[in-house]
Amino acid sequence: MPTNTAPDIRTQQQLADWFMTPLGQAMLTQQQALVEACIQGSFGARQLECGLVPQLSLVGHHNSWLQWQAVTTGDCTRDPVHSPLLCLHQELPFQDDDLDLVVLHHSLDLSHCPHRVLREAARVLRPGGQLLLVGFNPWSLWGLRRTLGRARTMPWSAGFLRAHRLTDWMRVLDFAVDRPRYQFFRPPTQNPRLLSRLAFMEPLSDHGGALPWGAFYVLCGEKRQSATLRLKREWQQRSKVVAMPLANGQASRYRQPQDRNQ
Repeated sequence: MPTNTAPDIRTQQQLADWFMTPLGQAMLTQQQALVEACIQGSFGARQLECGLVPQLSLVGHHNSWLQWQAVTTGDCTRDPVHSPLLCLHQELPFQDDDLDLVVLHHSLDLSHCPHRVLREAARVLRPGGQLLLVGFNPWSLWGLRRTLGRARTMPWSAGFLRAHRLTDWMRVLDFAVDRPRYQFFRPPTQNPRLLSRLAFMEPLSDHGGALPWGAFYVLCGEKRQSATLRLKREWQQRSKVVAMPLANGQASRYRQPQDRNQ
């Protein structure tokens, strides 16, 4: 395994550990509900979730259609039903235009090469397939905490990529992208009692997730055509006219047409 992928694996395990905390569990519950709402009505049995560890699936425990879960760390033997795959998210073991749905759970936030991860997801999706991105929102109380504090631990050392920036990336890859949906408006505190008291802030998400101050967002896009680059074969790039020398080595002579006026 290339050495430049080691930080991705380490940070994914750190974020997975953070999701086991009270604050992380509260966010994960909302992420699962929002993702489930986004994929309702999606057709196709070939679905993939690129997640953290098998135990933190967004859709695997509620969606019987989920077929694979791609993780970079963790024990893949605990969930044999959904066939966890131990692989890098920028090197998925699928053919082009192969899947109906791909969910990226903070994969771009944790990667040193988010463009590559996004291109890989676009490659394996069939035309008309759905792509869901889940990421941390920098324009939130959480983004302010990350800016003012020390970004050395998870989730503060994650990428916090802007949703509109990712929308531009997806459109370059020929996706039709819906507007971002934001949720989890409570500030980042690990105090369970305070989290419960601040639950009154969550009805802000009842506005269809349009208020752009939630701690996380979900982006949904539909692939419009194949991302495979069609290259001309070498024989197609050559000239169609090939000069053939005569057998005696002499140049052929052509009679020039005479002007009828002469």
